Amino acid sequence: MNAIESLIFYIVSFILAIFFIWQIEKIYKKEEKQKNDKAKIAFYTIIGLGILIIISALRYQVGTDYNNYLDYYIVYSVLDFKDIISYANELLFILVIKIAYVFQEPQIMFAIIAFLTIYITYRAILTQKEKLSITLAFALYVFLYYMYSLNIIRQALAIAIILYSYKYILQRDFRKFLLMVIIATLFHTTALLFLPFYFLCPSKNEKGKKLKNLIRFLTIGAIFLIITQLDVVIDLLSQIGLFSRFSLYNVMDAQGDNKQVIINTILLLVFILYSKPLIKYNEDNRMYLFLYIVGYVLTLAGFLSPYAKRMAMYFNISEIYLLSAIPRIAKTNEQKLFIGFMIIVYMLVMFVLSAYYLNLGDIIPYQTIFNKGGV
Repeated sequence: MNAIESLIFYIVSFILAIFFIWQIEKIYKKEEKQKNDKAKIAFYTIIGLGILIIISALRYQVGTDYNNYLDYYIVYSVLDFKDIISYANELLFILVIKIAYVFQEPQIMFAIIAFLTIYITYRAILTQKEKLSITLAFALYVFLYYMYSLNIIRQALAIAIILYSYKYILQRDFRKFLLMVIIATLFHTTALLFLPFYFLCPSKNEKGKKLKNLIRFLTIGAIFLIITQLDVVIDLLSQIGLFSRFSLYNVMDAQGDNKQVIINTILLLVFILYSKPLIKYNEDNRMYLFLYIVGYVLTLAGFLSPYAKRMAMYFNISEIYLLSAIPRIAKTNEQKLFIGFMIIVYMLVMFVLSAYYLNLGDIIPYQTIFNKGGV
């Protein structure tokens, strides 16, 4: 496919996947349940998620890191577990490689990671089905974040797991939250840095709000300080075995694309403007807003290092919940339709700009393993 054909292919495929999720949402909204509803939900889920999984599983030379992951497959597939434990950190990712190696097919590695990423993200969105439109939230994920799962596949899966862990922060269930962070870390080491936010995120009816707000303010201030000394911090982290690969990001500073900061600033202003009705509608939005602010601060660090911008994704993905909730606080149907329309325009424009004009992640042109010689 050429660039235009690839863009159309992605958009049409995304719309089809979203259509089947919409069918699921209609079933959830029905007042009277029918016997075959579970079968319908299962069918629509398989088709809707399956479209995205197949796109990822069958791609060839799509994504900047595609060949890097083939190298991972070649290196780790032949190592025994003793050597793997000695030299590697992300053991669950290597387990996926080992499973793919049983079938002598690296594409199975991409397929497994794609399935886990998309399914876990969908399950995370489903936890909010009583409070927002799962169709809109899923559409926002697909157009704004799915493209990263074709490139930084390990971190995209870690982000999905962290997104799912949000619910355990809200439920104040530290054991399950810790388990999620550990699992995410075993796919991508950077997920471990999300652990302290269990204690920093605002919760319902929390005690000592003034002290906790001060701690949060100081945390955001500390992030600003880290931004100004990011080279030093990365050098220090790279001395620790667990974070040794961070040194790679120091030589990548000039490659960071920071146009996203403008969009994030506009979104932050919108979220702050609607913060009171958002929190009144759903107290959980207080936490999502806090996470987005942290993500915004990290996004600013993209001026110094693309690593910081990638870290921000663990927090910025909360926007899919915040944006999906805004139509729910509109006073009239006309306002709801207008806001929904503007959100759809936003995610379409962002995808076209990112994937087509800026070619972020090199996901265009798209080709499959069946036409390796195609354009």
